[in-house]
Amino acid sequence: MSVELSGISKRYGEKTVLDDVSFHIKEGEFISLIGPSGVGKTTLLKILANLEHPDTGIIRFSENPGKERPVIMMFQDFALFPHMSIAENIGYGLKVRGIKKKDRLPKVEEMLQWFGITDKAFSYPARLSAGEKQRAAIARSLIVGPMVLLLDEPFANLDKNLKGETAEFIRKTQQSFNITTVMVTHDQDEAFAVSDRIGVLIGGRLRQFDCPGLISAAPADMETARFLGQSNSINIDYKVLTERSS
Repeated sequence: MSVELSGISKRYGEKTVLDDVSFHIKEGEFISLIGPSGVGKTTLLKILANLEHPDTGIIRFSENPGKERPVIMMFQDFALFPHMSIAENIGYGLKVRGIKKKDRLPKVEEMLQWFGITDKAFSYPARLSAGEKQRAAIARSLIVGPMVLLLDEPFANLDKNLKGETAEFIRKTQQSFNITTVMVTHDQDEAFAVSDRIGVLIGGRLRQFDCPGLISAAPADMETARFLGQSNSINIDYKVLTERSS
């Protein structure tokens, strides 16, 4: 599934949250959106999930999302049902579709095994660590075969030691399922580690959209460089240089 965003803008009252944002996501790509707080990253994710509507602009999917192939958004609090076991949580989307239990169970077991949480199948979310909850939430998202997976701050509730391991696992999973993925994150290190391309949003505008190496080596402007922590600059007085050389 490829996705094209063209001229996406969104306002809340007098505040412009997104200003003419356009970019193209290739099928099977892992895209990260980074930027300071309050610049519209999560709003853009919600627009992709059809939870918000842009004031202007168009989103084109290469195939129409639907009940059988939805666009799934995973929120940073994981939103697992506390009264359901992990196996029941993972299989919930299939149950809603009317798939019988005997047909759901093999798929749930496959997900439990893939995500390394087979021993947690009959546990409830409150008994799981943050990392285990996240794996269960991603498993619940993927079992329904989404066209696009949207991740909202997937590292926000993880301690520093888990972030690198989790980023590697998310990337491996995304590649294995070949699912187009868009992630919003404040964690630049993990974004640069897992992404095919990165979008830098500052002031509601997409300042740069490129592969991690090019963004790191050649920020599009000074604001992007400052956000990335590359704030060293040299001010040159060309008039003085001309006088000295003459």
